Amino acid sequence: MHFFVKGISFLTSSTVFIFQVMMSKGINFMCRKLLLNRSKYPNMVSVLFLLFKSPFEKNVTELIESFECKKAVVLLGDASYYEEYPENTDVFVLKDDAEARGITPKGKMINYDKVVELIEEYDRVVTL
Repeated sequence: MHFFVKGISFLTSSTVFIFQVMMSKGINFMCRKLLLNRSKYPNMVSVLFLLFKSPFEKNVTELIESFECKKAVVLLGDASYYEEYPENTDVFVLKDDAEARGITPKGKMINYDKVVELIEEYDRVVTL
């Protein structure tokens, strides 16, 4: 199985880190090492993942599970189709997107205001 993460963005108050990662058959060791390097991100206490892509296009569950901190996932757009969620992770689904696709996901349904609250609550936001 091959899949690509075309861009991962770490949004902080002062910096945006963007890098390209190509993964094949699981999570690339160097990618995991970079993402978990506490010296580069010493204040990473909590991470919010905003997923936009369908699970058929990009499967990032293993990447999310590799983070050893408080984490949550917001499924937006075609990501609403995810059926398998990362372990030990709060999962939220944008209600409008799920309804537009006629699905009832297992994650907690939220509105746009709650998405904004979550973005403000977490230390880092990763967009995939």
